[in-house]
Amino acid sequence: MSIDSEIGGPGAEDRQLVYARMGMSSHAIRHAENMVYGSPSRKVGKAALTNVVTRFDSLKNRKPRVLESHTCELVCAYELELDPDVIGYHVQVPCRSIQRVLPNGRRHVTSANLDFLVFRQGRVELIECKPQAWLLKNAEPHSDWTQCDGIWQHVPYRAFASEHEVGFSVWSPPHEPGIYLQNLEAIYGVMRGGMGTIAPRAVDRAIAAIARQPASVTQLCEEIDGFSVRTALWMLGKWLAFGPLKSTPILMTDQFHMYVDRQHAEAVDSLALQESGEIYRQPELNDPLLRASTTDVEKARRRLARVEAIARGEEPPTDRMRQLARMIEAAVAQGRTPLSACLTRYEGSGNRLSRLCPEQDQAAETAIVRYWNTGRAKTPKSLYFFFEKECAQLGTEACGRTAFYRRLRREKPMRHALATGGLRGYQAIRAATDPRMRSLPPIGYGHTLHIDSSDLDNRIAKNILKLMPACKAKFYIGVDGASGDTMAHAFIFGPARTDGVAILLREYVRRHRCLPQFIHVDRGPENRSWWIEILAEGYLSLRWSPTAGSAWNGIAENAIKQVNCQVAHQLTGSTEPDQKGRKIDGRFKSRKNAKTSFEMVLEQFLTFVYDDLPNTRLPQMGKPLSKRKRRPSLPWVTSAFLVN
Repeated sequence: MSIDSEIGGPGAEDRQLVYARMGMSSHAIRHAENMVYGSPSRKVGKAALTNVVTRFDSLKNRKPRVLESHTCELVCAYELELDPDVIGYHVQVPCRSIQRVLPNGRRHVTSANLDFLVFRQGRVELIECKPQAWLLKNAEPHSDWTQCDGIWQHVPYRAFASEHEVGFSVWSPPHEPGIYLQNLEAIYGVMRGGMGTIAPRAVDRAIAAIARQPASVTQLCEEIDGFSVRTALWMLGKWLAFGPLKSTPILMTDQFHMYVDRQHAEAVDSLALQESGEIYRQPELNDPLLRASTTDVEKARRRLARVEAIARGEEPPTDRMRQLARMIEAAVAQGRTPLSACLTRYEGSGNRLSRLCPEQDQAAETAIVRYWNTGRAKTPKSLYFFFEKECAQLGTEACGRTAFYRRLRREKPMRHALATGGLRGYQAIRAATDPRMRSLPPIGYGHTLHIDSSDLDNRIAKNILKLMPACKAKFYIGVDGASGDTMAHAFIFGPARTDGVAILLREYVRRHRCLPQFIHVDRGPENRSWWIEILAEGYLSLRWSPTAGSAWNGIAENAIKQVNCQVAHQLTGSTEPDQKGRKIDGRFKSRKNAKTSFEMVLEQFLTFVYDDLPNTRLPQMGKPLSKRKRRPSLPWVTSAFLVN
């Protein structure tokens, strides 16, 4: 097997043809080839705290590509897959000897790993993917990231690319990437299956119809025989038609209009994004009444009541009340409430300066950096002892605990949680992601399979004939990402292992005669094995949640909780009393009550998973069975896998 077939992407002859079209020098060609064969130069996601690493099965490259984030790099990969000008691409390409000029004037040479090296029909391009929020946060006055006319650039990367005769660009997903990602993955899923049941005559009639005037998917379905949402997705993937992919989900068929001109569709898409941004933009409320203390609000009510009493002639006027009345009139003219103009400032009274002197503040900063953020001090009390030592070294007396704890509360807790509790401690206190920045469920039923495993919280009675000890079983469950419906299961004894995932996927194929396009799992050892990657080769893509990030796989976690609450805890032998420790008498523990046979537990498990769970209303989702009927069912990986 040649090296080119192992790394995938455009072959050596195709790359040389692109180099010739560009007129690249031999030195530049040699450097580009080094980047190709050096890709991927690093393993992504090892230290990622919030990234969902994706092993993307690429049609254009005929090999998988491991991407760092499913809301940034994966979106860019979908665009490259659907772009007819792109021949192939490589990820995490090594770029060595990148020169920077530091603010002090010194030259600094370093290396980097850029996200994509893209081969197009007539050019080669390096792409670095960054979200807009990240760019705005890191674009400091002395930063390498600059923006000119709305286009972001990285000066050292651009100079490096220009020196080696290739292009460079910074790519950013939409500010709210969920809709765009949802549409792109549906288009790509249909493109993987080919035309299939799509009628060419319906495609021709749809192109002729939108050439006269743009039409919605609903109108095309009603006017053209054989036209469906799948047909629209296939036309969008082939660039036979265009639509507002970034602003409108294609499931909203009455509002998703299709256009024959790409610029027309992009203009409409941009306008729709702007309007939706205005609608969902968080209001900026600057009225001081929002953050006023209870004391200030109570005093303001009294002052306002006195002004109103003076206006009614019930109290004699004073100069101060006349001045306050004028302030109220000015506040109302500005659109503020009368009560806000009457607020007092008692909350601002007291000490405005820090209780810590400069030496104490320096000692506190040193103690926090050396001991708190590194995890050497796990509690504020133990950190205070280190603070006293730092103060003694600086020749000053330590302040009181109250003042020091107030200074400690100004620090962000994430670094300390990561240092003391690891990734699980970090995920436990991490703020929830803004719903606008999250990915959305897939459009098609059966597109994404969420898999998770857990111990069954029930101890099964031992069976001497079958040599089964009195222990807990482990079950794997696979849930559809679009509807929440149960797709497959595995019920085994012993520790978590690759066999459980294999049994579940075998059950999936037996029930549905196909495989999903995406499998979402956690980072357990059985889910990162070579076996599952070899199985996915050429058929499906894999997604891994961050370590201890159960929120990313919440749809499967919820199903596991339901199984344990509704099945395991209701049978004899439940391990729920075991968790209460010595509070529960020994005769109520699971070993004493393990009387249910393996066959009975399995029967109850299957009845609940495939009969009860699909009809259970989920929070904000409805019943999985009802939602399944509303979702288009698209066969993703069909008979080709079964034959092999």
